[in-house]
Amino acid sequence: MKEKLKEKSNVGALSVRNTRKNLPNCAQKGNKGITLVALIITIIVLLILAVVAIRGVQGDGIITKAKEAKTKTEQAQADEEQKLLELEYQMAKSQGTFTGTFNDYLLKKEYDNKVADGTFTGTFNDYLLKKEYDNKVADGTFTGTYDEYLSSKYSLGEATNVENYGKKVVGYSSKGAGLSSLIWRIFYQDDKNVYLISQTADGNYPVNGLSFYTYTNNSGTYTFTKKNIVEKYNSGADVSIQGKLLMPKASSLFTTENTNENIIATAYLCDTAVWDEYTDLEGKAEYAIGGPTVELFEKSYNAISVGNKINTTVEGDGYTDGGTSSNWFKTDQKSGIYRLKSSEESWWLASPSVTTLFPGKHILSILDGYGLINEERMIPHEHSARPIVCIPVANFNYTLAD
Repeated sequence: MKEKLKEKSNVGALSVRNTRKNLPNCAQKGNKGITLVALIITIIVLLILAVVAIRGVQGDGIITKAKEAKTKTEQAQADEEQKLLELEYQMAKSQGTFTGTFNDYLLKKEYDNKVADGTFTGTFNDYLLKKEYDNKVADGTFTGTYDEYLSSKYSLGEATNVENYGKKVVGYSSKGAGLSSLIWRIFYQDDKNVYLISQTADGNYPVNGLSFYTYTNNSGTYTFTKKNIVEKYNSGADVSIQGKLLMPKASSLFTTENTNENIIATAYLCDTAVWDEYTDLEGKAEYAIGGPTVELFEKSYNAISVGNKINTTVEGDGYTDGGTSSNWFKTDQKSGIYRLKSSEESWWLASPSVTTLFPGKHILSILDGYGLINEERMIPHEHSARPIVCIPVANFNYTLAD
């Protein structure tokens, strides 16, 4: 009996032990942790909340509103700067310190800033040309070097439409004060550009402090003194890009080492900034200079001349006519584009002469309808400027008249 009771007692103890062994660990340890399922659910809930919060901020939330506020502030600042620039422009125009469009003024300000901070050296026209070149390279409309681009624009090509030389250009008007009534005639044309020349000469340049030189009679000899107007030019390197490309025969003269007064006077006549007032407000003209270069004159005259030709060469520090000056002006005068029909009988060519032939270091000129061939022909005359304007063929849509 006692043995049966003992067996029952052992069975009960075994059942309790087995039951405890089959309980989960958390139950055995007093349920101190969390289940894996609960942890996963918690993480998912947190992720959902985070996504909702981020969308709220990025959508119509804080970040979007901050961006909108920044954009509005920047726009307001840009509008204010634009208004100030427009006011500056109007003041400059009213004071006569700037002629041109508002876009021209903005470009000039941009140029001035780049010169001031040292990121560009050169004239304003140089800057415009470089900017134009960079834009064309960027949009793929031109491939090549900068020098090749300039040559493609300004180098002299063969004469075209010769029958129009000397005809009056109806509708072209210079933008400078008091210059709108000037009459312009076609002087030369090639496949790229049309060159106009003023029918009348502008001013007498050896007097009133306006000229390159002043004439003095000194015991039968002649001396020429440089005036203030050319003192900003130092050498042949100061001749403009356009002037250089209109004088390819004289390319060896355009150096910093060439400080001859002759080349300095040429730099003045070829300075497109000086003569810019002869261009138009519409912006059709590329540039203006103070007179035709020798080579431009030569090409124009030889294109219309029958039998009588000019043949210039460069010797030393300037041009010589090669003994052909006696051929000048022995044919159709083409409405005075080669010879003036008024008391303003002499005018400059924007090129240097050979100073070994002309000790006075003159630049070339046209006198009484003839080229300067000896020194004594120059001395008695007051020389004027007959500006040349260059208009791309694509921009030339004017009516012509006799």
